[in-house]
Amino acid sequence: MYLSQLYKPGVAKVEKPRAIGIEPVLVPPYGFFDGAATKGIGGVGFCLYLNVSHSFEFAMGARTCTNTKAELIALWALLHVTLSMGIPKLNIFCDSEVIINATF
Repeated sequence: MYLSQLYKPGVAKVEKPRAIGIEPVLVPPYGFFDGAATKGIGGVGFCLYLNVSHSFEFAMGARTCTNTKAELIALWALLHVTLSMGIPKLNIFCDSEVIINATF
C-alpha cells in the first residue's frame, strides 16, 4: 500500500470573500478598471457591464509609466468607451485610493 492511498485530504473550508469598506451595489451599467506598471512595462484594463447578460472587456499595454498613470489611463479608456456608446450614467469601481480620492 502506498502513502498516497492512506492520505485522504479533508474537504476544503470555503471562506466568504472579505472586502474592505462597504460592499458595492452593482446596478447596471457599471464598470471596473485597473492599471499596473513595473520597471519596463505597464498595462491597463476595464470591464463594462451593460446589463446582466452583456459585458465588454478591454486590455492594452501602456508602455513605460507609473502605476498611477496606468490607473488614470484605464479610467480614461473606460470613460471614453462609455461616452462613445452614449451611456449617460455609470457606476465606477476601482482599487486605487489615489485615483478615487483625486478624481471623485
